[in-house]
Amino acid sequence: METRIVTYRGLTLLLSAIGLLLCAGLAASSALADKQPDARDQAYGTVTANVACSTTTVIASPNSASNPNSLTEVEVISPDDVWAVGSSGGYHSAVLTMHWDGTAWSIVPSPAFGLTWSVFRGISAVSTNDVWAAGNASDGILILHWDGVQWSRVPTPGLFATIYDIDAVSSTDVWAVGGGRITFTMHWDGSAWSRIDSPNVLASYDGFEQNTLYEVDAVSANDVWAVGYGGAPDHPDIRSEGNLGIHWDGTRWATVISGPLVWNQNSRLYAISALATDDIWTVGFQSGTGPFTLHWDGSNWISVPLPSQVGSIYDVQMITTSSVYAIGIANGQRCILHWDGTGWSVVSTPDTNIATIMGLSESTLWAVVSMTDTTYTLKWNGTGWDRVESPNWMSGYNTLRTIEVFSPTDIWAVGYYAPYTNDYSAYRARTLIQHWDGTQWSIVPSPNGPGDTGYLYDISGSSPDDIWAVGDYVANISMSYKQPLTLHWNGNTWSVVPTVDHPYSMSLSAVEALSSDNVWAVGSGNTGDPQNRLAHIIHWDGAQWVRDTSITGNPNESSHLAGIAVVSNNDMWAVGEYRSTPSSPFQTYIVRWNGTKWSWVTSPNVGTNNNRLLAVTALSANDVWAVGYAGPPGVGQALALHWDGAQWNVVPTPAIGDSSYFIGIDAASSGEVWAVGNYLSGGIPHTLVERWSGAQWEEVTTTDLSSRSNYFSGVAVVSPGEVLAVGEYGFEDAQLTLVEKVATNVFSDVPVDNVFYPYVRCLINHGIISGYSDCTFRPNNDVTRGQLAKIVSNSAGFEDDPGPQLFEDVPPGSTFYDWINRLANRGYISGYPCGGPGEPCGSNNLPYFRPYTNTTRGQISKIVSNAAGYNDTPPGQTFEDVPPTNTFYLWIERLASRGIMGGYPCGSEGEPCGPDNKPYFRWGNNATRGQTSKIVANTFFPGCQVAATR
Repeated sequence: METRIVTYRGLTLLLSAIGLLLCAGLAASSALADKQPDARDQAYGTVTANVACSTTTVIASPNSASNPNSLTEVEVISPDDVWAVGSSGGYHSAVLTMHWDGTAWSIVPSPAFGLTWSVFRGISAVSTNDVWAAGNASDGILILHWDGVQWSRVPTPGLFATIYDIDAVSSTDVWAVGGGRITFTMHWDGSAWSRIDSPNVLASYDGFEQNTLYEVDAVSANDVWAVGYGGAPDHPDIRSEGNLGIHWDGTRWATVISGPLVWNQNSRLYAISALATDDIWTVGFQSGTGPFTLHWDGSNWISVPLPSQVGSIYDVQMITTSSVYAIGIANGQRCILHWDGTGWSVVSTPDTNIATIMGLSESTLWAVVSMTDTTYTLKWNGTGWDRVESPNWMSGYNTLRTIEVFSPTDIWAVGYYAPYTNDYSAYRARTLIQHWDGTQWSIVPSPNGPGDTGYLYDISGSSPDDIWAVGDYVANISMSYKQPLTLHWNGNTWSVVPTVDHPYSMSLSAVEALSSDNVWAVGSGNTGDPQNRLAHIIHWDGAQWVRDTSITGNPNESSHLAGIAVVSNNDMWAVGEYRSTPSSPFQTYIVRWNGTKWSWVTSPNVGTNNNRLLAVTALSANDVWAVGYAGPPGVGQALALHWDGAQWNVVPTPAIGDSSYFIGIDAASSGEVWAVGNYLSGGIPHTLVERWSGAQWEEVTTTDLSSRSNYFSGVAVVSPGEVLAVGEYGFEDAQLTLVEKVATNVFSDVPVDNVFYPYVRCLINHGIISGYSDCTFRPNNDVTRGQLAKIVSNSAGFEDDPGPQLFEDVPPGSTFYDWINRLANRGYISGYPCGGPGEPCGSNNLPYFRPYTNTTRGQISKIVSNAAGYNDTPPGQTFEDVPPTNTFYLWIERLASRGIMGGYPCGSEGEPCGPDNKPYFRWGNNATRGQTSKIVANTFFPGCQVAATR
């Protein structure tokens, strides 16, 4: 299998529906397809980094080891728009931001990923596109804003404080509260955050004072409430805390609840919920007397008794005047309480670890639950609580190394996992296999090698119920000797299949399964010296694995094979690296199978430093790609080699970042090859995706999820123009698995439901047309005669010598010269006699073609019909305005009879219906980019057939 996926220390990741239109770089003058191939300087690394428009979507990817995950608050905007926030990862925590879309929870990335630690404690929303989250991070106060597309960090006053809650009244009126030695309130006015002075229980007492606001809730812009506590609990003479409730009247904060400071007694208010000016609840706890609830009726705070079994109360949320929910502890277990207008009662729930509760109505009430290592949510269905699984953030060490696509609903990925540990002697990696069923990824149980260890690096199958995965295991970690590991899937279970033993260390890097009795795997094993390894190839004959020793010219010093690809049973390629002496740099190493033996094939290198090949994909005997990198660490560049049937050649790639690396490759056709890896910029690894368009490598823009490390290591084509890229991103003490769908050439003005979408996508995938730098296609723009000549000539596959100049206004070297001449030489197009206005006759009296004049629907019919070789006799008149006497009658009818193009119903202004109600073709109207795409795609690529990947 030629694809690669690497994800290191994993983290439970469930990111869905993050589709960001990322675009830049296609030359604005390209129009439909008039951009000529750039002159390519063969000096390595000088190619311009053209960028393709793309969409990226991160997809669920499970992991097998976990660390603490915690949710603290949930905000309901509507039944299918709910947010929950928290943190994960222990000391090096990371904010956890999740969204419910009505079907499932997904983690949504935020700019806080790269901080040493960060935690969210509060969230509030004005609308779907206006959401605020607040907490703290290693560099201070952390407030993020969601604009409907992404989270962005908003600057705050540079003061030290702990933020506990946030509440949004409107887009220009948001409050955040917290504290430290004194209470802390901040206000957002629509343009900036500012600090507002607020009351304290004890403002100054020898540095022992503590004042904190836990929660804020607003009835309106001039009616905001916040609660918490204050006092001096560590002072030897006071050692007490008192309740603190404050109110904002639109001008200032004033104290409305102030608990007395009683020696060695503590009382705190934890939460508040305000439904109206005269209908507010707050809850708290007082030492000696226990939990309490207070209700504000507009004039007084009234204490409302709780059931006797309630020992604590932490949170409260009003739904209606007669329906209020709270979280507390009853009989020693976390519980939910309900106020029905007359009294409080304990509500039965399926869990006792609920963190907080938030609601919109009783039918869409949510609670977030934090267990020891994981999180989930509870949803009130109107009569009871349903458990809804939610994703978790940090986990130990989870790695995906490769992916295999059988169909959009049958995809496999393999790697390994281990709980995170700093103690290497305790490190035990185990095999990790995941399967995508079209809806979600799930972990499929898989065996390990001796010592209960296992690493999987590649996967390949001849059918969905005959799949192989290869790697290695370490039976004795103190010795670090690896032995090859092969697993087989029979449609029901994975099992270990004994393979070729090696006296020293040996590992298998890649596998290709051609049939049930013809499977090849490649790798290397050392000869007793860990620095000296030799390439190994093994073969499965249906009964056993056997080492193949047929390689001719195998280097004696060191060699390794990292990838394998199949053209046919008698034509396979394996790629890697070798060196001739211990001190010499590694060079590209390629071997080929001819049906009898493997032979070393000469391959080029770039520069005098290391050249390594890591993956290979084969389209045909004359079209094979291998990728890796060349150069020293930190300054190397992605390396792409191409086999044209006679020799391997270096194909320049764009110089991106300080250095770049290709690790995986797959292809949909000769005009659509994908390579993935990473590039370094300022020492930070970023994901890298590039696509070969048939003429050049183009960068496909992606979004990094971390400011620390981001990698793609494998790619697999799902359908033309769409791939799955896999890799990782991470923090200081955890790496996160990443599976991302990448689609290129997606234009903002040609959405999926656009009538021209399938035809535009078809021609783009064949490299026939392109778009504009703003990621638009402009389907209603007109098409020129020169553009049409290029489109039709390329679609028909004409590649002959264009010959001498045929038109006065199309000299050799002009933009459309080759394509216009190729059609004219065949008699498919012609020009206009010289001598007209602005078109003087030259020495040879050549006609004029007018390449920049717009083409009509009639002209395009003639050119396309002729280039396609249609010469049949039309069956009769189809269009009211195209009788047999019309100049374009033959060609229009030839296309119409094949269903390639249609017309417009009669009855419009100037288009009266005749006796047969024939439609109108409007043959003299200019042809648009969208119409041209449809006609050309239907003619030359019926059904939009693109060469299969394998």
